[in-house]
Amino acid sequence: MCPTMALPQDILEEILSHLRFDLPSLKACSLTHPSFLLPSSRLLFAKIRVRDSHGPPTDICLELRKALVASKHMTASIRSLILHFVWSPKENGTGIFPSLLQLLPNLQRLSIHLARGNVSIFNADSFPSPHSISSVRTLTLEKIGFDTASQLYSLLANFNNLEDISMDVIRIDDTNATTNLVPSRQSCFPSTLELNLDGPVIETLLSPHSTVSMANLRVLTIYADSDQDVKATSSILSVSSSLQVLTLLLPITESRESHLRPLSQLRSICTSLYFDSEWTSIDKIPSDWRGPFSWAHPFFKRLPSSVEDIILES
Repeated sequence: MCPTMALPQDILEEILSHLRFDLPSLKACSLTHPSFLLPSSRLLFAKIRVRDSHGPPTDICLELRKALVASKHMTASIRSLILHFVWSPKENGTGIFPSLLQLLPNLQRLSIHLARGNVSIFNADSFPSPHSISSVRTLTLEKIGFDTASQLYSLLANFNNLEDISMDVIRIDDTNATTNLVPSRQSCFPSTLELNLDGPVIETLLSPHSTVSMANLRVLTIYADSDQDVKATSSILSVSSSLQVLTLLLPITESRESHLRPLSQLRSICTSLYFDSEWTSIDKIPSDWRGPFSWAHPFFKRLPSSVEDIILES
């Protein structure tokens, strides 16, 4: 059946009745057909996943918003929302993204995935007031484009109670467009941060204008691919004195250059180590590092004494 065809009413009623009465323990539902977005109080699920591959993200969000407006019971039940779009538009979405989230007072987990990586977030800087979404604790952003860093700052500033942030392949077209920005008074204070980003995007998170504070950071995961990524990673580590758990996957050429000793609260580290000829050659190993496993000494010498668990990945 074509995904854009409306389901007959009798079939829709049968499906909904089956979901509601025959599966009383059902906790999550993935709705991929627009017919299911009719205003209804019968779909009271804690987790909703909206996946669309045929139309603009704005269109499917508008349909979901109509259903939410028509059913306060439905809006109150949703704890997790996944927006997964694989459509590649000719024009950026305009829209309703902020107003959609404001209809979900108990939303705790939000995941947005734009598989093509060339869609700008829908009016990310158009939230009507700071801290308009306070219930969300976990935010995942994947393959999303922002015109400027200020759009990213504005989006994050409106989630004032965020605990976990995961950002994967985020694009900012103009990372330098922060010169005239006034530093925001609103920030989020995550305790867990997972980043798979280019160096310039990581650096925007450390800008004086950034709305992400590292003050409460306890768990950090970073995947770095280039020298610029490594430099940005070092900058984050330098302002993360409260860090306790670190996963640090670096390029081969930079694996031994991590200076972690200032992280006095670090308890656990998972990292990638590579030992090339420069360090395995006995002539190039400092005399005070020679002995059993001398090639590993540079790394271990830079660890703080607080570390209890070490996981090495090749």
